[in-house]
Amino acid sequence: MTLSFGILVISFVMLKGVFNKITAYLGLATGIFGIVSVAGLSMTIIMNALFATAWILVVGYRLYRLAQE
Repeated sequence: MTLSFGILVISFVMLKGVFNKITAYLGLATGIFGIVSVAGLSMTIIMNALFATAWILVVGYRLYRLAQE
């Protein structure tokens, strides 16, 4: 739950940063699904894993692009 809360906070910061809104909203969804998945519902655990994977890939791609500029 600590990681999910961290992703949620980072995503709020992303809304006003150099990352686009899609990345921020994907992170918000990841954080929310992560916090809800603590309840043990299998669907939220799966959704959290999918959203976290997508969020990490998008953030990594954006950081790579920022390094090229």
